Amino acid sequence: MREIFKHITDEVLWDAYRKADEKAFAELFQRHYRSLLHYGLKFTPDQQQAEDCIQELMIRLWTKRYVVNATESVRYYLLKSYRHILFRKLRQDRIYSEKTEENDYAEEDISVEDCMIRTESVELLQHKVRSLLSILTPRQREILYLRFYQNLTPPEIAVLLNINAQSVCNIIHRAFSKIREGAPKTSYNSFISTVFGILFFFF
Repeated sequence: MREIFKHITDEVLWDAYRKADEKAFAELFQRHYRSLLHYGLKFTPDQQQAEDCIQELMIRLWTKRYVVNATESVRYYLLKSYRHILFRKLRQDRIYSEKTEENDYAEEDISVEDCMIRTESVELLQHKVRSLLSILTPRQREILYLRFYQNLTPPEIAVLLNINAQSVCNIIHRAFSKIREGAPKTSYNSFISTVFGILFFFF
């Protein structure tokens, strides 16, 4: 059944969903389910809770299918909507407490190693990437994750996190600077070149 959707874009499926096409709606969530769950688990260790929020998002979207607007990025729309539902739930459960704009998020563990790691020497690369990313703040890690793993643009990230686009660019720049400064000049040089080569390929 999914073969018929193979060459159909998310945006076309979204338009079909807005016309109450159940198969198009199901295909959209099959495409994005893992990505949403992966993002949700960055904020809660409870997989069931993360999955429940995805289910709530599905129910809300289907209920509002006739009034939902068109979108140029389905991935961004789903991430934004899911984040809103998840954070509301976490605040209700007193697990997540939102800080001021000047502060970073509490107890997040956002990583972007999936964006950087190549197939060769995976375990070693994972260790090195984690070591480098550990010097970043939680907000820097989340923004890098959204930019290079979820492929969101700086303006999209800005709306998602309720900051301005220039701040997003500044945070990305500072994160890169930290990684450069934190990397040893001897054994990490070739690895740093590989990391930034991959990052800037998508930038």
